[in-house]
Amino acid sequence: MTDSKIIEEIRERLRPFVNNDRLADYAVYDESIEDLILMAQYAQVEEEFLAEVKMHPEGPYMRFVEFFEPYDGDYVGEDEDDE
Repeated sequence: MTDSKIIEEIRERLRPFVNNDRLADYAVYDESIEDLILMAQYAQVEEEFLAEVKMHPEGPYMRFVEFFEPYDGDYVGEDEDDE
């Protein structure tokens, strides 16, 4: 699956959370989804993130936000010598 298809599938699967108070503890906007997509792209974990979204179609939405919080590894392109 190409990156653009992965991104579009993530977008499609997260779209039901937008403005749906029943599925979220707080308001979710289109920008919220785009922020998650950008984080996935920056960390280069688009496929892993899509797998997480597929495994938990009902959320909660915060689960997808928390997907990125525990990441403490290096991002691609970071050098350990930069510290």
